[in-house]
Amino acid sequence: MLNLTRLSSSCPAASSTPGLTRRFLASHPHHTATNGATASFKHVGIPHATIPKTGVAVSRIGFGGYRINNSTAEHKLALLEAVKSGVNVIDTSAHFENGASEELIGEALKDLFVNNFIKREQLVLISKAGYLQRSDTKDFVASDYVQINDKHFHSLSPAVLDAHITRSLRRMGIDQLDVFMLNSPERMLLAKNKPFTKSDVYASISLAIRHLDTEVAQGRIGGYGICSNSMSNPLAPDHISLATILDDLGHGRADNFVAVQAPFNLFERGVVGGDVYEDGVAAAGDPLAKIAAV
Repeated sequence: MLNLTRLSSSCPAASSTPGLTRRFLASHPHHTATNGATASFKHVGIPHATIPKTGVAVSRIGFGGYRINNSTAEHKLALLEAVKSGVNVIDTSAHFENGASEELIGEALKDLFVNNFIKREQLVLISKAGYLQRSDTKDFVASDYVQINDKHFHSLSPAVLDAHITRSLRRMGIDQLDVFMLNSPERMLLAKNKPFTKSDVYASISLAIRHLDTEVAQGRIGGYGICSNSMSNPLAPDHISLATILDDLGHGRADNFVAVQAPFNLFERGVVGGDVYEDGVAAAGDPLAKIAAV
């Protein structure tokens, strides 16, 4: 589940805007399904919400780019159909399919824009960085990353973030990502090549955020956030605390921190509330959504 707490501002140089996102979603109104409506299910619209701090309107269902690429024609068709059905949130990552996910999204965007089906300002485009493979490390120095195993590495270094933002923009044929996420910072705790503590993770996040503020100033991203599998579960051994990260930022520096992404399903409900249990023990503290809304 994607939880957006705030959003800011080829295929024309642009980013999502409140007015045009609302206009797009208004053209795909949500209708509540009723008994006997199964036959017309394909006409049921997608519910949407407004991001309170910016007014940007987003569909409550997004299109995830994990494992999509051009080798399967249905992947692009699925994305096109999703947007035509009212989805305006597209989420991917620099490492998905070694960049092929972003390339497919770029091709789909080109089709959508050329045919005037949707404007760039009506879409919310999200990508991430952090995961590296051995072939990626040749472009960076050893101090830029940690090694997870023989094939996989992880990094939040400014050099890696800069390179991945550049590649993401090129692959998708756009000038700005609406949201850029630091992907799974807690994974760095698995480092095999050097000791890496939670204090080191928070220090890496702080350094990364300072760099991402410069990316916002340059207009290459509209805002940033963190994607984490453990952030919503205080009992997880690799838990990283959103409250700690926001406290480090301080109120004056948190304007560009716009989103968090965490799992949400029947078993993982720490995003919105409900007790989080592990071995019969309940976690204390506020749900992630409450912390993010501060």
